[in-house]
Amino acid sequence: MTTAPKPASSRSAVRLQAALQDSLRLVNKRRGDWSPAPGAGPVTLGGPLSPGGTSNHSFRVHAGDETLVLRIDGVNPARNAIHRDTEFRLHAAAAAAGLAPAPRFHDADAGVLLVDYLEPDSLPPLSQPADVAQLLRAIHSLQVADAPRLSLTARVAHYEALLRPRCGAATGILMQVIAPPLRQACQALDADAAAGVICHNDLTPANRLYHRGRLYALDWEYAACGSCWFDLAVASEGPFAATALLQAYLQRPVSVAESALFRDARRVARYLELLWFACNAAIDEPQLQDGLRDLSARLADPTPAGTCRAI
Repeated sequence: MTTAPKPASSRSAVRLQAALQDSLRLVNKRRGDWSPAPGAGPVTLGGPLSPGGTSNHSFRVHAGDETLVLRIDGVNPARNAIHRDTEFRLHAAAAAAGLAPAPRFHDADAGVLLVDYLEPDSLPPLSQPADVAQLLRAIHSLQVADAPRLSLTARVAHYEALLRPRCGAATGILMQVIAPPLRQACQALDADAAAGVICHNDLTPANRLYHRGRLYALDWEYAACGSCWFDLAVASEGPFAATALLQAYLQRPVSVAESALFRDARRVARYLELLWFACNAAIDEPQLQDGLRDLSARLADPTPAGTCRAI
């Protein structure tokens, strides 16, 4: 995510401490439900993970000789179309394929997830396009029965419906201006994803980690069957050129049609990012308006799709 969230208030910090203590009691009480079972000894707090996430709160905990990550819900999962049971199932499939740290326990009602802790490499390389592309190809080859499908058209409409009653007239006008081309882009991406592949859908730099020289995907809460172009678009946020990732993923020259889908996916990803931050009170309305104006300028760029410049 490129938009800076607001800092937490002191009141929210107090609530978080209470939630942390409740979560520690829960994971200790339900040790028998972990898979695999933990070692001897109680689960104890190690400290917060740094840097922390935007959506949730993560802490390093210890259980005997093991170190794990305890994640506590931050944003409302239902409000953000997140299904924790589905997340756990897809995360477990990715871990079994060696693409993610193993999830050990979750309680959707309590908003708690336990995952194996992977020590980040002390001097990790920059996430080069080839590494990210290889990870995405492996994710897209996963086979998970009855995986839910992400409709970008429906997801955008969901956030727009949440946001419109809360925003002013100026914001509403900006959203109306960019809505038609973005709706067309969503429909094109959804149609292209009719066959569908398993996608992470949030593989930003914050959700990638090098451990012992290998790149892993973290935080699977938005994973679903969907558009590989959208997955690529989200992952293209980083220290390298977006088109470099696309070419590394395809391992061949990019066609004009593919370039157009990727460009559209980048624009949809940026719009969803802005909507997410605004709906979760992480940015204020002036920041949202600035982002919408910038996106409107991108949509008006006449650059031919095949050049991939205006993405």
